Amino acid sequence: MQKRRGMNKRGQAVIEYLVTYGWMLLVILITIGLILYFDILNPIKFVPQQCEFGEQLHCVDMQLLENGTFKIKFQNNFPKAVNLTDSASKDYPIICGGEVTILPNEIQTLSCNIDNAVFVQGEKRQVSLMIRFNRFSQGHTIAPPVHELRGVFVTTVE
Repeated sequence: MQKRRGMNKRGQAVIEYLVTYGWMLLVILITIGLILYFDILNPIKFVPQQCEFGEQLHCVDMQLLENGTFKIKFQNNFPKAVNLTDSASKDYPIICGGEVTILPNEIQTLSCNIDNAVFVQGEKRQVSLMIRFNRFSQGHTIAPPVHELRGVFVTTVE
């Protein structure tokens, strides 16, 4: 009978050990679940609103709507007028509303639509954009070369 009591104490210690570490493991799993559920570790939440396309074609303002429509206001800092001819994104399929001509030091809006997109109001989104443009030259018979400008904007969906 003496042997049996010693085994019970050893068994009790093992059970207490497993229960203690089991509770710790459960708390860790619940914490990880809450972090994932509330999207706390999403880095885009901590990025401020920004619009980076360089200084020559300066991004003044941007807006992204729930239905996928976005508008970017550009200021032309080139000495000549520019003609925005095409846009593309590596993130989303986009359709833009035609060419936009911007005179020097003028501000114009480029309007595009992200195809089949539905965003949640209040969430932040990042869109990488490539814009093709040429510089306007009056009186030249040769077509001006097409340039590409790559940029990104991060904004809150309205």
